[in-house]
Amino acid sequence: MKHFSKQLCLILALVLLTGAAALSLADEHGELWLTDEPITFTFWYAINQPSFFADGVNSVADTEVMKWLEEQTNVHIEFIHPTVSTEKESFNLLFADDRLPDFLLTTSTYQYVDGPDRAVEDGYYLRLNELMDAYAPNYMKILNENPKIASDAATDAGLRWGFNNIYMYNGREGNFGPAVRQDFLDRIGAELPVTYDDWHNVLTKFKEIGIEYPLLLNYAGSCDNDSWMSGYGVNRTFFQKDGEVKFGPMEDGYGEYVKMMAQWYKEGLIYPDFALQGPAAEPDDDLVLNDRIGAWATFASWAGTQYYPSAGATNPDFNLVGTYHPVVNVGDELHLRAMDTQVVDRCIAISADCKYPEIAVKWLDIFYNLDYVNVFNYGLREGETYVVNEDGTLSWGDKINNNQEGMTKNQARCYYTMTNAPYEDYSRVMGSWTPEQLESQRKWCSIPDDWELSSFLTPTSDESHDLAVIMDDIESFVLEETTKMIMGTSSYDFESFRSKIRDMGIDRAIAIKQAALDRYNAR
Repeated sequence: MKHFSKQLCLILALVLLTGAAALSLADEHGELWLTDEPITFTFWYAINQPSFFADGVNSVADTEVMKWLEEQTNVHIEFIHPTVSTEKESFNLLFADDRLPDFLLTTSTYQYVDGPDRAVEDGYYLRLNELMDAYAPNYMKILNENPKIASDAATDAGLRWGFNNIYMYNGREGNFGPAVRQDFLDRIGAELPVTYDDWHNVLTKFKEIGIEYPLLLNYAGSCDNDSWMSGYGVNRTFFQKDGEVKFGPMEDGYGEYVKMMAQWYKEGLIYPDFALQGPAAEPDDDLVLNDRIGAWATFASWAGTQYYPSAGATNPDFNLVGTYHPVVNVGDELHLRAMDTQVVDRCIAISADCKYPEIAVKWLDIFYNLDYVNVFNYGLREGETYVVNEDGTLSWGDKINNNQEGMTKNQARCYYTMTNAPYEDYSRVMGSWTPEQLESQRKWCSIPDDWELSSFLTPTSDESHDLAVIMDDIESFVLEETTKMIMGTSSYDFESFRSKIRDMGIDRAIAIKQAALDRYNAR
């Protein structure tokens, strides 16, 4: 990867001239070289989908792009990947050690308990405002040219504490929602279900034709982004309606949803061990590949007739299609779904223990350098990992779309590019979708997301502490009792359930979220 042919260099120059972002690749002592003495940084980096790793690939460090980046910079990254489903616990345990990793990947799920302002005050994270101004010209150019991005990439106090994942251009539309096996619908002669009654009829007929578990829920009795319950006007966490913060499990609609799911569970329409499912959108292979489930929630990349058949689905007619979010009555307006986003809640903090903060900032800034962003989005090999289209744009090539080396598409994409590039061109993903996959996303995004709560609210340090103390107990209670109510084993009815949540301090938590939302809206 250190040297490229003159022909490739000419091609890359042409790409630059035609407007495509550059794949300008330097040799080992080129413009990306950061240090003459080799440096190793440690990086806590959660991988929620271990199936993205191909055989022989045990870490992001083993991927082609990261090997290339090490050659270009003389900086080695030792990745620390927590075990799947232990990310939050693993992240919290980091702060009990004498020394933090140099880099920490944070999300809304795993973050410093008292918030980023306090993480800097407590000496865990570096304040990056001045370091970014001095050593991150590419990242700062993006922020300076986009006030909304700059607002989301800082706290209410103006603190910049990490490098945010950002989508290029206009961001990413919501890409997640309910899906159903179209080939099963064809077998029972049914249209795509619209209302919850439609869904009940479809799932019942699935059961009658021998589908073992018609509906798969996740561990929370719903799914990521709560696609199944949004028709009741709620989710399972905080949302906002006309500027007023609400907590889903306190609302009537939550009780109605749980009551309905309890009836479906009693009728054998729901996978009985749903509480053991993780948060991931991809179900266990055995359930999908062997026609044991009929409907679940997913991403567009996994819909259609290609992904699961290529992974070993036994049914040649396999066809998974996204469907509209269910409603109680035809014509009901919905407001909750996977959000459209430009700034992502994935953020890379730099530890205050880092011995080389200037080099760390320079290294992270490379991911936002327009001369190199396509390396991380499309890989290193023209004609193989990417192709140049007639209009100068890039698309993934056959090394990713039709890998012949035994890798799934996701594994190839993880090996040859960065699955979550810090400055991501999402058209690379959508450009590889089939018409069925594009139609799935269109259905999911046919409703607004205006009740969703921004991921970039920043409670004060004291508020963050109070919120964490309150919500740790409430979230555990809600999770446990929701699954029990669906299974019919809970000692709570819905009224006593939400009375208990109120006694646990939810009103204080809602007030904290409300204050944070008001400050966010005033930025």
